[in-house]
Amino acid sequence: MASEKEKDRLRERIGARLAVRDFDGAMDAVRELAKDAAAETEALGAAASIHIEAGDYAGAEPLVASLLQKEPQSVYGAFLSARILFARGQFLSARDALLALLQREGALAPAYAEKVCNLLGQTARVLGLAEEAAAAYEKAAAAAEDPASRATAWSNVLFGLHFLRVPPEEAYRAHCAYGELFRDVQPFIHRRLQKRRKIRIGYISPDLRRHVVLRFAEALFTKYDAKRFEVYCYQNGPEDEESRRIMHLVDVWRNISPLSALDAARRIYADGIDVLVDLAGHTRGTALPVLAYRPAPVQMSGIGYFATTGLSAVDYMIGDVWLDGAPAGMRNAPFFTEKLLALLHTHLCYTPAADAPLPGALPCLARGFVTFGSFNAFAKASDEALRAWAQILEAVPASRLLLKSAAFSSEEGCAAALARLQAAGVDAARVELRPDTREYLHEYHDVDIALDSFPYPGGGTTFDALYMGVPVVTLRGDSHGSRFGYSILANLGLQDLAARDAAEYVEKAAALAQDTELLAALHKNLRSMMEASPLMDAASYTAALEAGYEAALAASDAADPALSPEACVRLSIALKRFFAAGDLRQALAASDALLAAGKAAREVWRLAAGLYIDAEEGENAERAAQLYLVEREDGFGLLLHARAVFLLGRWREALDDAQRALSLGSLANSERTLAYNLIARIQRSIGEVEEALLAEKASFDIAETQADRASAWSNYLFALHYVEREPRFMLDAAHRYSRLFADVPPIGHTRSRCEKIRVGYISPDFCFHIVALFSFAFFTHFDRERFEVYGYSLSGENAMAAELSSHASAWRYVGGGTAAEIAEKIRADAIDILFDLSGHSANNALPVLALRPAPVQISGVGYFDTTGLSTVDYFLTDVHTDPLGKNDDCFTEKLLRLPESHLCYRASRAGERSKIAPLPAKEKGFITFGSFNNFAKVTDRMLRLWAKILSAVPRSRLFLKTAVFDAADGREAALRRLTAAGIDLSRVKTEGHTAEYLAAYGDVDVALDTYPYPGGGTTCDALYMGVPVVTRTGARHGARFGASILTNIGLADICCAHTDEEYVEKACALAADTARLAVLRRTLRTRMEASPLMDAARYMVQIEAAYEKIWAHWLGEDSRKMRRKLVPKLQKEADEAFAARDWRRFLAAADRLAALDAASKRLFMSMGFAALQRQESARARLYLEKAQEKAQEEMPEILHLLAEAQKTAGDHKAALARVKKAQARTEETEETRPFRHRLALAEAHAAYMLGDADGAAEAYRKAADLATDLRLRSEAYSSYLLALHNTEIGQEELFAAHRGYEKLFAEIEPLAARAWKRHGKIRVGYLSPDFRRHVMFSFIYGLFVRFDRARFDVYAYSLNETADGFTEALKEQATVWREAAGLSYAEIAAKIRADEIDILVDLAGHSAGGALPVFAYRPAPVQVSGLGYVNTTGLSAVDYFLTDDIVDPLGSHDGFFIEEPVHLTSQFLYTAQSDVPKPAGAPCREKGYIVFGVFNHWYKVTEEMLFCWREIMARVPKSRLLVKCQELFAPAMQEEVLRRMAKAKIDVARVDLEPATSDYMERYASVDIALDTYPYPGGGTTCDALYMGVPVITRFGRRRGSRFGLSLLKNVGLSELAAADGTAYMEKAAALAKDRELLDELHKTLRARFAASPVMQATRYMEELERFYCMAMERREEEERRR
Repeated sequence: MASEKEKDRLRERIGARLAVRDFDGAMDAVRELAKDAAAETEALGAAASIHIEAGDYAGAEPLVASLLQKEPQSVYGAFLSARILFARGQFLSARDALLALLQREGALAPAYAEKVCNLLGQTARVLGLAEEAAAAYEKAAAAAEDPASRATAWSNVLFGLHFLRVPPEEAYRAHCAYGELFRDVQPFIHRRLQKRRKIRIGYISPDLRRHVVLRFAEALFTKYDAKRFEVYCYQNGPEDEESRRIMHLVDVWRNISPLSALDAARRIYADGIDVLVDLAGHTRGTALPVLAYRPAPVQMSGIGYFATTGLSAVDYMIGDVWLDGAPAGMRNAPFFTEKLLALLHTHLCYTPAADAPLPGALPCLARGFVTFGSFNAFAKASDEALRAWAQILEAVPASRLLLKSAAFSSEEGCAAALARLQAAGVDAARVELRPDTREYLHEYHDVDIALDSFPYPGGGTTFDALYMGVPVVTLRGDSHGSRFGYSILANLGLQDLAARDAAEYVEKAAALAQDTELLAALHKNLRSMMEASPLMDAASYTAALEAGYEAALAASDAADPALSPEACVRLSIALKRFFAAGDLRQALAASDALLAAGKAAREVWRLAAGLYIDAEEGENAERAAQLYLVEREDGFGLLLHARAVFLLGRWREALDDAQRALSLGSLANSERTLAYNLIARIQRSIGEVEEALLAEKASFDIAETQADRASAWSNYLFALHYVEREPRFMLDAAHRYSRLFADVPPIGHTRSRCEKIRVGYISPDFCFHIVALFSFAFFTHFDRERFEVYGYSLSGENAMAAELSSHASAWRYVGGGTAAEIAEKIRADAIDILFDLSGHSANNALPVLALRPAPVQISGVGYFDTTGLSTVDYFLTDVHTDPLGKNDDCFTEKLLRLPESHLCYRASRAGERSKIAPLPAKEKGFITFGSFNNFAKVTDRMLRLWAKILSAVPRSRLFLKTAVFDAADGREAALRRLTAAGIDLSRVKTEGHTAEYLAAYGDVDVALDTYPYPGGGTTCDALYMGVPVVTRTGARHGARFGASILTNIGLADICCAHTDEEYVEKACALAADTARLAVLRRTLRTRMEASPLMDAARYMVQIEAAYEKIWAHWLGEDSRKMRRKLVPKLQKEADEAFAARDWRRFLAAADRLAALDAASKRLFMSMGFAALQRQESARARLYLEKAQEKAQEEMPEILHLLAEAQKTAGDHKAALARVKKAQARTEETEETRPFRHRLALAEAHAAYMLGDADGAAEAYRKAADLATDLRLRSEAYSSYLLALHNTEIGQEELFAAHRGYEKLFAEIEPLAARAWKRHGKIRVGYLSPDFRRHVMFSFIYGLFVRFDRARFDVYAYSLNETADGFTEALKEQATVWREAAGLSYAEIAAKIRADEIDILVDLAGHSAGGALPVFAYRPAPVQVSGLGYVNTTGLSAVDYFLTDDIVDPLGSHDGFFIEEPVHLTSQFLYTAQSDVPKPAGAPCREKGYIVFGVFNHWYKVTEEMLFCWREIMARVPKSRLLVKCQELFAPAMQEEVLRRMAKAKIDVARVDLEPATSDYMERYASVDIALDTYPYPGGGTTCDALYMGVPVITRFGRRRGSRFGLSLLKNVGLSELAAADGTAYMEKAAALAKDRELLDELHKTLRARFAASPVMQATRYMEELERFYCMAMERREEEERRR
């Protein structure tokens, strides 16, 4: 039997799991609870409740039945039964059950009474019994026992008031009563006049999910000014796919639903939110109790609620002038506890559903009667409103009323509604009730006029109706909440549809019903009116709100509350309390107020000064220190003052104060340590490094505690790297650190292997620090099947840590704990390998590692020398930083050498967003050298070398950017040193540190590294920004970082110097070659991304192989004895797993064998193959490279697999090279034929991706000849034909090649002719591999959605390997769906024949994944192609080919078809995405330059195209070229594209490359003119560009495959943009670029023109197509009759 304590723990666990909707986790806890027989009934109730919360009412019912069987009088069981009835829409039964519960003898316990009354309130509200609902909610509030429940219940009371006509004074008092519930809450205090880089806005709501509030809030997340604001979202409820979409739009997303109100407030306060906006008010899931704690200095409510909150902690209510009267702005208003923030136009901005259908025609014109409709929740329909509706129906003969609401989801709900309607005088025969459905907008096609409810009007439903073209008649109320409809209509200029009273409401509805001309016009124009109105002007709406936020924050900052002496005393006490609790933000806020008043005791100023110093607020710190010193001068006061003025850049003054403080002799040893640390820091910064070292040693000598001594010696060891010392000296110094822990007993560990190796990473730098960027791979790319990763952060919570922790298996914030406490946490987590990322850098974790909390310990990445600790086993390095046999004797650890880079760089978010600036030397005419390294790293020796470089490069400049130049004294000292080194200061530009410093690399041509302490992060940053770095390489590890980085990106030869002279030579040589610098400028980033330096996946495979090895060593598995037993066992396991194709299990065993050096060449090959099956290309490459090493030669099989790995990774150039080598080493025998077939395919694919269409065609043809079966041969031949379209092949030769395709099927016997059978409908079968997210989807969708269901059935035969949401969309529309992937051609044909398909349509032709051979079996009497391929199929079994007379002018191409051409008006029917933005005009208007765009596949880009684009860019100065396609996902491919462009003499500095992304349609918004390819033009991309308002320049020839762009442009009336040759192509592009007015007009009008063209006229297209289908069937029937 479980104890009560254990049961309480389980109950808490159930609640916690339910809070995050982890129903499985909650059920696990219930099962544990159920093990105690005494808790059986409780467990049954809990389980039933969980099922109900999860929406599983069928699962809940038997549990409730069992509960009531065991306890027939169970109140909870009866309540759960009522919940199920309510959830199923049985509202009357639920109400009866709840009323019966309340009438039971003996009062219900308060906890049950609250639940029962709340549910009764909901039930009554749904039934339209508003007064009964209000009474029930009040009883629930009275019964609530705890403050949280009472607040929730009172919010229900307030919400319920809106369904009643309540005097505003009474409603206001009720809301104020809510505020009284929080009168004892202690609000957070806030700092005023803060320097904000950006204003931080927090939005808090339970409805940031699929909910109407999100439709109104979306603009806040998509249109906020990211330069001025940061947006945080706090979701107070469950999440869904819409939540996940919003997460990616905002800066930070947090789900606070599991937190208490106080904890949520703490979270928001810790986030530093400036303005917190509540979007829910008193609606369900309210977060107002969070706002009661005032976690933000400015708090607002609005959008999701329609009255005051009643909370004094809420400062503003968002409204507008239509709701609340003029003027706009911030003002007091009656019946609000808040001030009003009244917007000039609308307080709501509508974002329609992405898949909203187009408005329909006016229904009454076809039906002959008017249909009124209301899709509002039926609970909003008051009896008064129902009576008005009855009068409207009476006034409009034959009219109907269509109501849609969740209340009608059951018979009971409908019955109750009809009873109310009839009581109000509505004829039930004229009413249609429809239940609520997820997709409902199309049902507005059945409504002529929407009727709003009152006094509680619609919001979302009103917007939806108007957007669907349905006018809404509303009643203009007399309060904020009752005027929503009026505000919406007024913003559309339709105030006349808002009535002043019920009588006028009836009149307006009836009058509108009579005016069918006006109604038809509204149905046609309302959507465009909305789109042009403030209601959908997201940018202006968000800007207006943001202006309100700024004004409100400014008002808050300007408030200056005077403090009485008593208040100062209270605040001083609070300050000490906050400090003791570690609440430093509130402590600083209290300090601010006291500092403003200037009244506090001396010890308070001491505390405040320390707080300000830690916060790096020099001015406040200095003032507090001065106030401390007013009474008397002492050592500590001087030290405070020294630290304060150091922050202000007065370094000399700080140095003097610190030295005076020491001289007074009154400082405690810990305070003297601080003084020496400050002195050392200043001296190091001003170049007095030897003096700084003496100060560091002095700090160590006086330190009393082990922790202080360890910290002081770490500082000394770190500082040694700024000077040159002998390796022996450095090692001895490190040994001295180890001796500090000589008496510390290390933690012992048992040797055992778990399923996964658990790795812990510990660092103080999991924040905005370069080490965090070097750490990302550890968390984002670890192998989750073999490892678990724990993060131990010695810094506080921050955005960087939050991002890292989101990828970790577990994350611990351990800052503030002692070394012993942290070590115990790590030991308790059973970490196997602990990796220290800080070494001897500030606030390091080495004292933790001295306790050996993990059996294996490593250091590296964040430090550049030995730790000196005997408890650290390994130091991470690489073969370039520490070549084999070098530097091992400089470390107490064993060197763990990676084969490439020991660092993996990830750019910061700012870096990822940054653009590479053009080479400054081109514009300025001189070279700018730069160094952004910490100036303390700049030795006098380096300065003299820089002087030589400047002297050798005439007119060159030196740009130094670092924090030393922020301080006047630092700047003076630095300039003095520069002068002393012989550098002309007139050639030097200096700049202080800035957060977004990367942009400054735009002014640097060549970066100069420092020595002996080189850059790490700065070197990577410079290279990432396109700036080559010249480094001076030393002997020791720490002096070779630059060498490793540059070697890994292939720049060692031109950038790595081994002597001072070579350093100068290399810098000068680079400066002299501006052409090379220009190419490096544009290619360095892609080169980095393609290199080991940024290949996180490859890096982690290498790291984890090392982990496997050192872990096996610690376990003793590599000992001779254990190895003899273990290796055969692992080999057997690997063999069995490989045979079973269990790749995970195979690789797990194989990796262990590799760690034991027991992996053979064959095993590594198998590992590479297995990794390829798992799509792990980086892992595969490394295994295969190991296999090649073992083989000691380049084996063809390994080369082929390596090529496949590089193909998967997108490195087609490397893949082609591997294939060529493999082919050269493969004998041409019959036995090798299958292998040579695979090599030919690999060669062809790589050549094609690289733009070598001729080479690809030749290789595909070779592959077809080598194929050993029909399927392989036909697939290779189809690829051969496809590749030919990108060559200069003539029409006749191309046709002959297609004719050759049919010869492959000479032995196929067509299926026996079926007996002719006419079905009720013509059966059309569509065969495609592209029923998924694919360019063809836009051309396929209309065939499924717009077919005439009365005359046709559509069968889909899907060849997709995988399905997605696009697949599901087609499935919903098809009459029959068949999966055909994996079937043989014969099996597919048999399936089609069995379905008795009349017309079979091929949608792929010879493109990838198609199944043209199926047609050779003749499974259908009529067979058609033409929509998925650019040429004839070559099969005589295909009867017709769909085309148009532009692509194939009548009679001109007939001789090049096997099939009979069928000329439609447009060959294609294009369906556009519905969720893309509206074109806004040519972007060049704002940018000032033209952007040409190419979104076609790269393999379509020929040398001729590159020549044309070069010439176009030359004719259009300052223009840029954006190339965006899926091949560019791989950095190696980007590098190859830039190389090819540079070879074609295109200025690559003006080229932007992007991979294809899901939002690629939006990227057209940055393109002025799209450039098509030739001879293989775009199809889908051309349509997409035109739909996004971007004109396309195309070139066409005689071949039909080159004329698609011509057809599309001619259909849209822009044939003048189509060129017949290259010269015209260039001229047209340049001319259009210069005609900005025409360009702007096209951007604004093209979508409408395109939508009106035959390419998008679905009805017309399908009528044409289906006429052809009918004609083809008639012709076939006639042929059958003749037989």
